[in-house]
Amino acid sequence: MRAIAILLPACALFIRCVNTPQAEPLTPDRVADMARSLAAKYDPDFHFDYPMVQVKGGIFTMGCTNQKKGYDTDECPYRDTVNGFQMGIYEVTKYQWMQVMGNNPGAFSDCFDCPANYISWYDAQKFIKKLNTLTGRQYRLPSEAEWEYAARGGVAGANENVLYAGGNRLKDVAWHIDNSDKRAHPVGQKAPNALGIYDLCGNIREWCEDYYLAYPDCPIPPAMNPTRCCRGGSWSSTYFACRISERMGVEPSGRYLNMGIRLAHD
Repeated sequence: MRAIAILLPACALFIRCVNTPQAEPLTPDRVADMARSLAAKYDPDFHFDYPMVQVKGGIFTMGCTNQKKGYDTDECPYRDTVNGFQMGIYEVTKYQWMQVMGNNPGAFSDCFDCPANYISWYDAQKFIKKLNTLTGRQYRLPSEAEWEYAARGGVAGANENVLYAGGNRLKDVAWHIDNSDKRAHPVGQKAPNALGIYDLCGNIREWCEDYYLAYPDCPIPPAMNPTRCCRGGSWSSTYFACRISERMGVEPSGRYLNMGIRLAHD
């Protein structure tokens, strides 16, 4: 389990995880500039067009199944079962967030096709509640098990030992610290995984619905239990933090420049 590479000073108290140094520490002025947002632009013709893929349920090994790049102590592999569900092909974009919520959160605010970021778990719940009212649907965040199962490629790829969603060459499937130019990018530009889902292991780290809890026979520090799960790595993550099995527990009120959401649906 690794910390998010970009931590806003004002939010530093809201995260409980093992901190790792930044490759290039940001100055307060740089952080303030990145967090400055353009005003939201309302589109009167907006329609929530959010393609999803059906993920067939199955049994799979959750946790670190490939130790080629190392592993963390909270990734003990175990067998888990996932029921069928739908997963968003893309992360929720700034444009979509703006039309539903009326604000433009976080950095890179002029890139409307980039993932919405600087979003807390609570913000995500407000977005989903409002979105479901507007659409009459029942969108939600994926569970941690659903996220990992989908990242592995569902039934077909559940037991393959790939490092990243889409293969073992990170640069082909993810925007990360070595190729992102220290910023998020429009969704869907890298290669998808076996299910046709993009950006699962990079671009923006994604909130999951459930608490960050220990796997069977795999203890975690007690202080981590009140936090919510985040998965997937981001534009500021190293190769290690982009691995499929990488986990993180973050305070649900925390907002970070490299965190956003992807939706699921039953």
